[in-house]
Amino acid sequence: MKKLYEIEPHIILYVMAENEDEAAEIGLRYIGEECGNLRKSDLNVLRPDGCIWGAWESAHPYNSDDNRTVREIFNDEKEAEAKEKERIEWEKKQLKLFEDDS
Repeated sequence: MKKLYEIEPHIILYVMAENEDEAAEIGLRYIGEECGNLRKSDLNVLRPDGCIWGAWESAHPYNSDDNRTVREIFNDEKEAEAKEKERIEWEKKQLKLFEDDS
């Protein structure tokens, strides 16, 4: 089953510019080209922790199988995780009751 992941690319550009604004403009112009040089080792792959960046909150993640937004998927996964924890705790209690009766 697919899960939601957050990808953080590590890209460093060096540009020649008159000031920070010009450097930012030049960086934006070339960043796509530099993305083509990324390797897996240049990426941090994380499970989101609740802080969803910018417009991604209401966007659909790449490679999704449905129309849920990133926030909806995140919330659904957290709810499923909580239910799984409850189920595990219940099973532990049942096992303990069974062991106590033996």
